[in-house]
Amino acid sequence: RGLGLGPGPSKAAASKQHKYGIETKPPPEVVLLPPDPLLGDLKAAAAKCFQELYVVLAKYRVKVVVGFEGVADKTRLGAKKIGGAMVEVHGEGADLESEFRYQGGLDQWVVRCVCGTCDDDGERMIACDACEVWMHTRCVGIVDSQSTP
Repeated sequence: RGLGLGPGPSKAAASKQHKYGIETKPPPEVVLLPPDPLLGDLKAAAAKCFQELYVVLAKYRVKVVVGFEGVADKTRLGAKKIGGAMVEVHGEGADLESEFRYQGGLDQWVVRCVCGTCDDDGERMIACDACEVWMHTRCVGIVDSQSTP
């Protein structure tokens, strides 16, 4: 079953966000879970998804699933309840000091993706030749297996 999810900051990360500029959230991701998933399965799938997509989240660990705070990881979620649901996860382990946090170097450039992000979040991007605005490739219909035009 597919499940849409989005990362949220941990409380520690939230206190540091002002140091790093405007908070942006990446677009929702879809993860597949076993037929009768545990909360721990959801946390592991979400962490793996974000670790594989974003360089700065290579050590990301999900601590909380919103709506399931205080629930044990061994708790069964129930396929009917969680299947197709949209959830938000909060965690820690984002490397906000990484040299890859902002990959633009000294160049001045603008990120304004259709998904709403205005920050280089580590996902694959492409720039418009006309306006020079950067967007996520997948948000403009270019799959990862496809080369950029």
